[in-house]
Amino acid sequence: MPPPGPFQSKNKAGRDIAGHDINYTTNIGNRPSTLRQLAEKIKLDCEQDTHLRAFIDKLQHFVNVAAIAPSKDLEQKLRESGRENVILDATMLKERFAKKLYKQQFSEHAQELFAHILARIHSFFTMKIKPRISDNATRTEIDDLIHDDLLKSIYDEIGDCEAEIDFHDLLGMVYFLAGNCHISWT
Repeated sequence: MPPPGPFQSKNKAGRDIAGHDINYTTNIGNRPSTLRQLAEKIKLDCEQDTHLRAFIDKLQHFVNVAAIAPSKDLEQKLRESGRENVILDATMLKERFAKKLYKQQFSEHAQELFAHILARIHSFFTMKIKPRISDNATRTEIDDLIHDDLLKSIYDEIGDCEAEIDFHDLLGMVYFLAGNCHISWT
């Protein structure tokens, strides 16, 4: 082998020395995409933040369909309680709230607010509406209780908040809970 030329005699190879092109192939493999990495970080944040996890769990209780056998959908519950005339509106308001809930799924404060309102509605039905139904109250009496003593009081309390919850949203929460088998009018 001939001795190195005058221009290469002082070279020190850290990697490769070539007199022409060097082609490298880099295999990245199964490296997760940027979006996947961000999604994993959000998941990790939720798992590590016990305060946020508690609110998510509290809200999840109402989002899941209650374990009641046999379960009935919102339309069946409305028909059985003589509320056929509100089925279309009730379905629309339930879906409207579900979309708002979905839109706010990563806001700890919105989740906390929704969890508290849903719990309050649920408790009101358990403590005030069910006994009145058992006492044979009329539909009008029940609806007045729901409107005046429950929804109006919540609306007056939250006022014009950042979450932009209006009366339809509150009524949508009632139908949302009914549709998920947490409350009923029978």
